[in-house]
Amino acid sequence: MVNTGLGIFPGFYLPPPTPPLFALSASLPLLTCGFKNAFLCALKKYYLPGNIDFIFYPGIIGGIFFRIAVVTAIRASTGVKQMSAKETQSYTGFHGHQLFAAGDLPEVALKAKSLLEQDANAPVAIYDNATGRIVDIDYRGTAEDVIARIAARSEDGPKPKAGPGRPKLGVVSREVTLLPRHWDWLRAQPGGASVALRKLVEAARRDNVDKDRSRLALEAVYRFMSTVAGDFPGFEEACRAFFAKDYETFDDMISLWPDDIQDYIRHQTEKALEMEKQAEAQD
Repeated sequence: MVNTGLGIFPGFYLPPPTPPLFALSASLPLLTCGFKNAFLCALKKYYLPGNIDFIFYPGIIGGIFFRIAVVTAIRASTGVKQMSAKETQSYTGFHGHQLFAAGDLPEVALKAKSLLEQDANAPVAIYDNATGRIVDIDYRGTAEDVIARIAARSEDGPKPKAGPGRPKLGVVSREVTLLPRHWDWLRAQPGGASVALRKLVEAARRDNVDKDRSRLALEAVYRFMSTVAGDFPGFEEACRAFFAKDYETFDDMISLWPDDIQDYIRHQTEKALEMEKQAEAQD
């Protein structure tokens, strides 16, 4: 039972339109139904992995592409910007306390540049979702210039300082302070202290990868809160609840903050807690 129609409401059906007419056809149901009903219907998951058929309900015909079109139309018409759950989106832009973009760095940077061209003093900031830190962007020149500088920075990466070790092999020397018994143990290991330390570090990284991801994600949330919400009401109480893992109180505290700020913090916190659950399940 394959459904190729684009209708989604009882008694309302549209045949598959040609591509140029898709946007127009997809918006027609919004003329006959309220935005709330359209949004709720659009978000229902009528498909399962490996199942190419859509579930059919009497009088209701649904399609994934139509749901996407409905959600897009609602966001465009209402001006509401929703956080995406896609892991590929790693940067978020804020204009003051309002979220204006979420996606990869070039995409968000170009939208930020557009805002700055309208108002050079606009309070625009782009945050790295993985760290919670502000990303410094050079907006001078054309959009192509901005993208080129971002691409060059990504390709080059930080330049390692010259120093002791074997940098050509990726080995860098650093000072490590240990107790005498630790040095004695390391010297007795096959390959010596350096080889033993590398093996210990690799084992720790492998065994704690999920815990480290969760910890870093929670640190990123706190770093973002400290930067953006430091002077908001209930900030200190929210931080205490956050570190005490009292997320009910934490949610109550941030509910007083601007909508986009609290939505972003909830979104990032939920992701971090999901990582934490995965790490605990593997222990």
